[in-house]
Amino acid sequence: MSDIQESRAVKLFKEKTQNAMVDIQDHTAFRASDEHIEYIYVIADWLFKSDLYTLAESRLIRTGGRLTGVYAYLGNKAAYARAERDVYEQKKEEVMNTLTLKFYKETDKITHAKAQARVECVELEELVIQKEAVKNNYENVMHACQTMIMFIQSALKVKDNERYRGKMEDQH
Repeated sequence: MSDIQESRAVKLFKEKTQNAMVDIQDHTAFRASDEHIEYIYVIADWLFKSDLYTLAESRLIRTGGRLTGVYAYLGNKAAYARAERDVYEQKKEEVMNTLTLKFYKETDKITHAKAQARVECVELEELVIQKEAVKNNYENVMHACQTMIMFIQSALKVKDNERYRGKMEDQH
């Protein structure tokens, strides 16, 4: 009997998990959702495939400037995503508290009332998780952008140092 119940539970779990995951944007969809996000992936690929010594300083400077603009743009998007996630979390808690009070009046058992309210709020929790995923995606892509900006700054410094060394060697 336990095996039958477990397989039903596992089946129900998998079904509910798949349904919940459908609404969470995957990497490919997030990348395609905004031209600025796509740009970060294009630049990351370009930097990954390029030999530092073949990259022109002017192109590195131009790319670093563009990435700086994209970083500012994404900062605004991330701030909005964080605020949206916080609002969803707050409203979910308000609904759960309201339901807990309602169910407590009906049953006079707080444990039962909280459990029933949690069951009622499952879909709300999924919405909060979806908003958290969006927020995390923006924060991750901002971090990648920042890292590439720092790499470009370092690459420009290396190129400048090499040029300086070359001038020093020419003088000797």
